[in-house]
Amino acid sequence: MSNLAEMFTRSFEHLSGRLGGPLSLRLIMQPLAAILCAILAGWKDARKGHSPYLWALFTHKGHRRDLISQAFRDVGKVFVLAILLDAIYQVVLFRFVYPGESLLVAFSLAFVPYVLIRGPVTRMLGCCVKIAAPGTTDQRDLPGKIGVVLVRIQLGLLVALMSGWSALAIYFSILPGEKLRLVLAFGFATAVAGSFAFLPNRRRTLVVFLTAFALLVAGWLCIPASHERDWTTDAAVLPRAEIAGNSVTIRNVRNFDHHTMDDFTVRYDDRTYDLHKLRTLDVVLSYWEGNEDIAHGMLSFGFEGDDYLVVSAETRRETDEPQTGLRGLFKQYEMIYVLAEERDILRLRTNLRGEDVYLYRTLSTPEEASIVFLDVLKSVEKLAEKPRFYNTIIDNCTTGLIPHLLLIRPRRNLFDLRICLNGRSDEMMYDNGFIDREGLTFPELRRRHHINAAALAAGAAPDFSARIRTGLAR
Repeated sequence: MSNLAEMFTRSFEHLSGRLGGPLSLRLIMQPLAAILCAILAGWKDARKGHSPYLWALFTHKGHRRDLISQAFRDVGKVFVLAILLDAIYQVVLFRFVYPGESLLVAFSLAFVPYVLIRGPVTRMLGCCVKIAAPGTTDQRDLPGKIGVVLVRIQLGLLVALMSGWSALAIYFSILPGEKLRLVLAFGFATAVAGSFAFLPNRRRTLVVFLTAFALLVAGWLCIPASHERDWTTDAAVLPRAEIAGNSVTIRNVRNFDHHTMDDFTVRYDDRTYDLHKLRTLDVVLSYWEGNEDIAHGMLSFGFEGDDYLVVSAETRRETDEPQTGLRGLFKQYEMIYVLAEERDILRLRTNLRGEDVYLYRTLSTPEEASIVFLDVLKSVEKLAEKPRFYNTIIDNCTTGLIPHLLLIRPRRNLFDLRICLNGRSDEMMYDNGFIDREGLTFPELRRRHHINAAALAAGAAPDFSARIRTGLAR
């Protein structure tokens, strides 16, 4: 019974999350297409003197199958498109597809508006439309078949999106030679556009395109992640963790001494932590170049004696490899968990890069902090044993850490849009009661927890962590 309740709870939260999640425009466009199809069908019903659709569906048993078939002919494409877009939405957000949810969403977007609108249109027009004589063709249907046109526009946009992704996937593939990849990517996009523009059989063209797209996706999925590359110095060493009861030994804790952004003394330590001494869990958000909607998120675990360990999920780049959000969508970077001292990783961002950094104390108990800490270390070990790719949208600095936090704060409006716009995630955590509000409004709390001034004053002092928390809730 609990599993059934869990399934219904999950489904409700997933469905409600679509209202503010990616691809939310479909929630307007697809019902609109279904409504236009219903208006066309209702107009025809009125012209032919038929009963309103929903009433006929329940009372005319002999024609029920024909009526259902009509609905599928009218909005079947909207239904299929709704299933496809919802599957894409789920892959982006959940990294999994729940077929039942896609069917429910597609049915709600396509058939429900159609069924609810077609009958009233017939009834409203029945008193003012002349009934066509039997055997004659209706010459006064709404021109242009607006509903069909709208569906074709949506299909065209979807094909354009898939074609653009394919071209970029070719360009960022493992094929040798940047010029070759550029030529192939441009050639693919040109071939798709030319085929749909000039070939007469659009349906056959669509089948060929979908086959080519499926082959490209299959090849892209087969690109393997690796630990064996020429990494940048700051991402060359993976941390490891050994757990023995309440004692945790972490190898390769980063403790760089930064002189400038690009000049630093490399130093890694092996450290042992006692879980009985873990007291706090803090969330850190770092903003660069004036960004307000996008930030880098980190977790900081506080042990007795102002001993803090930061966990940061980051891109693992190769030497001379540029870092861009677009490249992060196409398997250009592996993922790395950096475990570091605050004096290293936070001071680098506040004092040298000039990023705006905010540090918030969560309301987690020591027991909850231990749960998150141990789960993070399991992921650290799993990543060390099996590499995986960083992804700008679905596996980034925020989404890589959220599953750990869900262990202690499950289903707190998980599908809030502010998860994608993670620069707003501190406001989301404030609204959900995850961080200590200290009796302040959110703008007041945010101003108080901006640590740049304290970090600049602390410099490379040994008590850096204590000094950046001066005046904050401890």
